[in-house]
Amino acid sequence: AEVIATTRKSSEELAAAGPAQIIEGVDVQNTASIAKMATEIKAPVDYVINNAGYFMEGQETLEQLNDKEELKQIDICALGPLRVTSELYKAGLLKGGKVVIISSQAGSVEWRFTQNAGEGGDYGHHMSRSACNIAA
Repeated sequence: AEVIATTRKSSEELAAAGPAQIIEGVDVQNTASIAKMATEIKAPVDYVINNAGYFMEGQETLEQLNDKEELKQIDICALGPLRVTSELYKAGLLKGGKVVIISSQAGSVEWRFTQNAGEGGDYGHHMSRSACNIAA
């Protein structure tokens, strides 16, 4: 199998892993960069593994909500994989292909009772992962 790695910016470590192709400049918040990525892929894709993520620094609480950071997490973690999948689909690259979205247990309602029992917090992250799970 050939691996096509997409990234905002490549690294020596990524190149050393030996993917068949590295496509730089892909930002899951930017549909134009994703559409450009799709034009650089020349054959149908068997598997797409969406692995974008973002977590704001510090614990978010009801007393310290940060709308900008919450929306950024939702944009990257929930809408980002949807944008990538949509652009690949529109380019005809997903015929018969499978889509995988790497999420986290933070999207589980039950996990809120396990990890954050009685304290809440990190609302943007939990909402972004829950929305991501629904999109999958």
